[in-house]
Amino acid sequence: DAYDHLRIGGVLAIKIYEGSRSGVMTVNEKRRTCQLNKKTSDYIPEVIHVFGERQVTCEYLYGVKIIFATKGDE
Repeated sequence: DAYDHLRIGGVLAIKIYEGSRSGVMTVNEKRRTCQLNKKTSDYIPEVIHVFGERQVTCEYLYGVKIIFATKGDE
């Protein structure tokens, strides 16, 4: 969905909070939220599938892992 809303050359930044990195989802019933506890590396193939390998980078900025994906020419 995000890909479709970007213009050519537009950049999507995905901030990753890895939680415990266990890969086991936890649910907070009170807040009605969940935490997948996945590593950043687990998300990258999914983003590459949509944007293409040459369009995706991962950076560590100010203590936060961020995946950047740029919409290339179609």
